[in-house]
Amino acid sequence: MMCSTRAIAVAIAFACACAPAACAPARREEASIETASAHVGGGTRTEVPVRSRFQVVFDVPDHSRAPDDVRIEGRFTAPSGAVITTGGFASHGRWMVRFTPREVGAFRYVIRAEGGTGPREVARGELVSTPSRSPGFVTI
Repeated sequence: MMCSTRAIAVAIAFACACAPAACAPARREEASIETASAHVGGGTRTEVPVRSRFQVVFDVPDHSRAPDDVRIEGRFTAPSGAVITTGGFASHGRWMVRFTPREVGAFRYVIRAEGGTGPREVARGELVSTPSRSPGFVTI
């Protein structure tokens, strides 16, 4: 059975007229997501609240590939010993890796890139994830 767009719109309008609370946008607490950045020029240590965004900005020297073809791998070692691997991307002539810590404590990271001349380490550092009341990016 096919319903026209008009029939669906009428049904939604009727439902909202009968139960306005059901059609009202859900009220939710606004949570701000903080971002901490490390612009790499040597070993760095940055503090970031747990469940907030951390990004590493770096260059890939001597790359011979198009930016979308440069392979970036970020390896983050959590305080628990778990290793989390994430990719990276090009942005305005530089490269970035973004990471969201889910544990409180010191994380170590190593960023490797393969731009056509073989894989190489392009960044290394440490971030300290601090306690936060932020629920993170998505809440249900």
